[in-house]
Amino acid sequence: MLFGKKKAKPKKKFSIIAAGIEVFRAPLIEIPLKEQVIIAKSIQFFDDPEPCYIHRGAVVTRLADELAQAAEAAGGILEGESLTEEYKGWLAFDGIESVRLIEE
Repeated sequence: MLFGKKKAKPKKKFSIIAAGIEVFRAPLIEIPLKEQVIIAKSIQFFDDPEPCYIHRGAVVTRLADELAQAAEAAGGILEGESLTEEYKGWLAFDGIESVRLIEE
């Protein structure tokens, strides 16, 4: 493609459904995680109980990637047994029914 524009690559996003309503839709990296989860994972990954923005970002990226990989393996949606209590415990929402991986 010599003079043409590159086609925009679809961006992956999470869509979180709770009580039958979409409560969140944004890029993977913006997924809202509970503060205690960020701290616990920062301690686990970096031995850092007071994570700086770099460690916070690394934790969010790593957990978002794990959720995305699990969703892809489950056909693009985590619900029922594939949406484990661990995954639900990471997210800053109550009553989560499903987490969908979408491309826009």
